[in-house]
Amino acid sequence: MQAARMPPPGDQGSDPRPAELMDAAQQEMLLSQDAMVATRAHARAHAAMEAARRIADGTYGICQACGERIPPRRLLAVPLTRFCLPCQDLREQRRRNRYRLDVNEGDRWLQSS
Repeated sequence: MQAARMPPPGDQGSDPRPAELMDAAQQEMLLSQDAMVATRAHARAHAAMEAARRIADGTYGICQACGERIPPRRLLAVPLTRFCLPCQDLREQRRRNRYRLDVNEGDRWLQSS
């Protein structure tokens, strides 16, 4: 009786597909990361141009939601901000609630199916 011969560790044998699949998956992940970085850079550049426009027209440091002055400490911490802290908090809370509503609606849809 002969023992089954196992390839040495790290040896994929003659089938290169697993290594090719790993390479393709890694390449896809890197491309996805590059796209995320590019998207963030574009958004940041757009925000900087908007801040420059607000400086030029005299509205920099004014909350775009309530019209109140944004405190200097907030502008130092987040120079490209368009909102005072209370308005930013409200926007984030609404975004979270909207997400919860979307998730809950999806749950109801799944339960009714």
